[in-house]
Amino acid sequence: MTLLASAIKNLNDVIRESSYPTGSNITARALGVEEALGDPSPYKDFALQRGVEKLMDVEIDGHHGQSFTSSPSNWVGTLSDVLTMNPDDDRSRALIIGTVNALSSALGICGHTVHCKDSEPDSCGSEIADLIEEKLPPDGILGIVGYQPAMLRNASEKLGPQRVKIVDLNPANIGQVRYGVEVWNGDEDMERMADQVDLCLVTGSTLVNDTIDSIVEIYERRDKEIIFFGTTISGTGALLGLNHLCPKSC
Repeated sequence: MTLLASAIKNLNDVIRESSYPTGSNITARALGVEEALGDPSPYKDFALQRGVEKLMDVEIDGHHGQSFTSSPSNWVGTLSDVLTMNPDDDRSRALIIGTVNALSSALGICGHTVHCKDSEPDSCGSEIADLIEEKLPPDGILGIVGYQPAMLRNASEKLGPQRVKIVDLNPANIGQVRYGVEVWNGDEDMERMADQVDLCLVTGSTLVNDTIDSIVEIYERRDKEIIFFGTTISGTGALLGLNHLCPKSC
């Protein structure tokens, strides 16, 4: 069973136990860049800013859950509609995952389901870099799955670029040097990076693009720790007890 399927199963158990109404209305929409991020200066190359991704916002009973996706949609329906949906493409998974986050917020399972804005992404990157420095052994190497400029910049400045490896799927980033670190190919270099690092930060967007299970398997085979980051995986992380950081979200 995939991680997403396991999370949905656990969420359905909570829904039954709490008698939460599955006929509750759900509204989903793709947010604009400013609405989603505000002004995160000095950064100009978040995936949202470059138009590579959109932030989906799902609302249920006044609670919001979000997910990053390259296949956004505007949608209206019921909780039952979503819970019976087949997660066979990015568009469906983004809606399902946003709903998992919104409902997890409504049920008190987790917070941190709404993305931070303005100066907060940089503060988030700094806080996470401090935590990673404490967890890594001396001269230990950090891996990052998914290019997030504030995360990479702060990690590179805190640890030194020689102690950071990163992979991404965007062709515009692959092969480029960002904050002193060459961006490797997420399709081709995942195992290579896993061999070299001691700990890996993994974007929650891997849940939407359906690469998360293979990444977890790669690191489990090497007995190396993964920490997920970002709002996309907040609900799933809480439902499955995954290591998860997203300190500035709400």
